[in-house]
Amino acid sequence: AEVEIVDTLEELLKKVDLVLSITIPSAALTVAQRIAASAGTREDKPLFVDANSISPYTAGEIEKTLAAVAIPFVDCCIIGSAANLERGTTFYAAGPWAEKFSHLRDFGLTVEIIGEKNGQASAFKMVYAGFTKGVSALLVELLLLARRMGILDKILALYQNRFPEVARFARENLPRLPFRASRRSEEMEELAYTLTREGLNPIMAPAAQKLLAALGELNLKDKYGESAEESWDLPAVLDILLQKLT
Repeated sequence: AEVEIVDTLEELLKKVDLVLSITIPSAALTVAQRIAASAGTREDKPLFVDANSISPYTAGEIEKTLAAVAIPFVDCCIIGSAANLERGTTFYAAGPWAEKFSHLRDFGLTVEIIGEKNGQASAFKMVYAGFTKGVSALLVELLLLARRMGILDKILALYQNRFPEVARFARENLPRLPFRASRRSEEMEELAYTLTREGLNPIMAPAAQKLLAALGELNLKDKYGESAEESWDLPAVLDILLQKLT
């Protein structure tokens, strides 16, 4: 593939047919605002695909921002790793422009259209992320207690016997969680915002957000380096968290 680096967003938007936004949730609207401000006078504006883990209400704000300068908007989310698109990652898209985005299947992306209304893909991500991050937060709290009480191996063995997928999830995901917790906490903020806007009283989402934010504030990547994320196992990361959080 050829890559051309340009100096400004204005120049970029003159050359591309599609803008794919993948950033932290708190920056998603800002990115869209910068794109809108740089749109220029080109008649056939590029398609803007927001694939961030955001509330459907945040997606609605982005859609309005782009509509003001006639930029077509696709509500989208990513399930899987954005850094490893070839490893089972799927783009779920919704809205009137989703079909146009789905043409990227021809270039190797896995795209599934899940609805005709903008906001449905963002809601889909919120429900999925709420499960994975909520379970992660719960497991951190439970396994910290197990480690402190000297029963970690026993409880993991029981999980393996009764809930093997939970045991696998804990071993594979929790050692990396503190290094990515700040972003995860933002996702839980977006989920809580969505629940509130829908008239539901969020309880679990704010609790998970609070724990994830506390993990993020430890700045473990800055203190221990990126290699720790790949080298630590579950007992090692629990020991570090027990030192830092208590």
